[in-house]
Amino acid sequence: MANNVAGIPVRRVSAEYFGDDAIDLQIIEVTLGLNRIARNKGDRDAKLMKVALSALRKAVEQYREESGERYPDFETFASWLEVKPESA
Repeated sequence: MANNVAGIPVRRVSAEYFGDDAIDLQIIEVTLGLNRIARNKGDRDAKLMKVALSALRKAVEQYREESGERYPDFETFASWLEVKPESA
């Protein structure tokens, strides 16, 4: 459940990436120019998460339209996205 600050829901997301996933993340950050527009690491991560969340919403919506499933389970959806099981 999200915490509230002044009545606004707040959710902290924390993750560590290793190996190829870490390299892919750095490539995406450079491709999007996040280092140029972000004031600091926290700002960069917040901007990246904002874009990632928007992309994920679009992918879920596309999956729903194609499959007819309103609430896909994680494994099926990750497979549809072609996420490798060890990095999911």
